[in-house]
Amino acid sequence: MSKVSNQLLVIGLILVVVTFGLNIYNNATAAAGQSEAWFSTNWWARWFPLYGTGGALMLASAVLRRMRKERE
Repeated sequence: MSKVSNQLLVIGLILVVVTFGLNIYNNATAAAGQSEAWFSTNWWARWFPLYGTGGALMLASAVLRRMRKERE
């Protein structure tokens, strides 16, 4: 159980960090004059699903850790 919760935590953190990096990169390139945005201009369609998935994985990890502590 601890192996699974650690993996979920790592995957969730990586997903959130990569999404944050893409968000920063997209904002920087869009502000550069004549460049086009890589992604949709709708924030909900572009970033919310990725942040939500990362958050859900980290929440699942926290629940698994809590369950493990209660069993011990």
